[in-house]
Amino acid sequence: MTEPAHPYDNRGSVADCDDYFDDWRARSALAYEDPGVVRGIRYGEGEREAFDLMPGEAPNGDVLVFIHGGYWQWYSREVFAFVAPAWRARGVHVVNLGYPLAPGASLAAMMAGVGKALSGLRTALAPYVGAVGKVVVSGWSAGGHLAMSAGAQADAVIALSGLYDLRPLTGTSLNEALGLTPASAEAASPALWATSSPGPVMLGVGAGELPALQGQSRTMHDRRVALGLPVCLASWAALHHYSVLDSFSKAGTPVFDDAYRFYTTCTSR
Repeated sequence: MTEPAHPYDNRGSVADCDDYFDDWRARSALAYEDPGVVRGIRYGEGEREAFDLMPGEAPNGDVLVFIHGGYWQWYSREVFAFVAPAWRARGVHVVNLGYPLAPGASLAAMMAGVGKALSGLRTALAPYVGAVGKVVVSGWSAGGHLAMSAGAQADAVIALSGLYDLRPLTGTSLNEALGLTPASAEAASPALWATSSPGPVMLGVGAGELPALQGQSRTMHDRRVALGLPVCLASWAALHHYSVLDSFSKAGTPVFDDAYRFYTTCTSR
């Protein structure tokens, strides 16, 4: 492990993180070669306010929405299409959701946009897949935060390696683009809200991740327990920030298998 620049410096804590992204980009390019993929379905007017539909094989009508990470300021949905194939093979329609990034968009605007995308998702998907069953929203890192923030618009949430109390970020270099104030950081923190998504939530984090990030998942878990809301917390031995997501994309690995087991037990509300 290299020396992180601050408690949330994931890239600085994993020496071979660039190798993961090289692999993910190559696998995503292959995923997009499938002629059944529908790209660029819009949910808003912004350039990034769109999603790609990757239909399930022998589908059952159920949907997994995936929201990418990048501390709300890096990457795009196109880098993360590699998540879809393993889920599609189980008959799940995968929605690879894009969203506007900082500094061009505020965190509040991102959260509102994701909520809008989810609230209109069944209507948007109907021309392509017909009636939709349950909708489970998932996300990794910053995407885990956005999934948790908009979880009330879905039947269940799978949030991996997420951030749920954003106040510690205000003193890091990450905030140069985000522009969070103490007040706006508190308002954007699901772990501090008086209410939370009523449906079941799976939180997951690698036991090899930064201590601050592991603490974020425990905080969100404890908050939902205090509110009397359904929640489970998984911690995967030896996995770091990037290997957690890599495992989520591969059947037969700990993260995928735990997430799919959770997914199959959820029911539509």
